[in-house]
Amino acid sequence: GRFLTTTVGVEGLVFRHNDSCLIEDSPEGWKSALLRLMDDEQLRIHLTTNASVLYQNKYSVTALAKIRESLITQS
Repeated sequence: GRFLTTTVGVEGLVFRHNDSCLIEDSPEGWKSALLRLMDDEQLRIHLTTNASVLYQNKYSVTALAKIRESLITQS
């Protein structure tokens, strides 16, 4: 999965550090985050579960269709 990104990588998205991904901008931060991910299965499960729910609720085709429909009906 895509657990690790930069601030720019989640710009404009609602993914959050330590909740649905890890966000690090420095080489040292990436190294530390990668080691955490390799060593912590519960963290990987936590991030995967939260990212999946977030994606389904905000960014899936179904979620985007609902947003589009609500915008059309409001006009």
